[in-house]
Amino acid sequence: MAQHVSLIFFRRIPCDPQIDESGCCDIEVLLSQRAAFQFSDASPKPQSFFRGMQIFPGGKLEKDDASPLQGAYRELREEGGQRLADWLKSILQVSPERLMEINNFCFAVEVRPDDDLAGEKEFVNLIKLAAEHSSVDWYSNLEVAGFQDLAPYKDGVPKGVKAIFADEAGWIKQLTELISREG
Repeated sequence: MAQHVSLIFFRRIPCDPQIDESGCCDIEVLLSQRAAFQFSDASPKPQSFFRGMQIFPGGKLEKDDASPLQGAYRELREEGGQRLADWLKSILQVSPERLMEINNFCFAVEVRPDDDLAGEKEFVNLIKLAAEHSSVDWYSNLEVAGFQDLAPYKDGVPKGVKAIFADEAGWIKQLTELISREG
């Protein structure tokens, strides 16, 4: 089975000082909604996951990828478009420390308000979604922690249920813990 690679885009959200005086910093991550997630198996008709949330971008490491990071970058180009990939490359040339390794196959990049953009709306406008994606949006780590595991929903996620693959939710949790240790 091919290894899953992902790249998490995240932004820091300061806590409300009236609620929490510790100066903590929460994060939100960018997820995409997959209209249909196809995978090949031995059956004549591939199974599908419908309407599930996933880290944006993410996918399978291919044999042509020189490294997991190259695979995650390729997924970014395929799912988000060349313009977004070029933007990320230019950001990391100036600030390579903004690329964090969650584990050997998952990486994270911080989106900052001063990124030559007038805020996150313009960042999202850099994204040209691949056909199988239906939406992208920011979710707090607490929201993601409340999502159900997407894996059991082979015939479609029920309306109103938020679901993400358990390994991806785990990577977001790991990222949250890394960020909280920094602050």
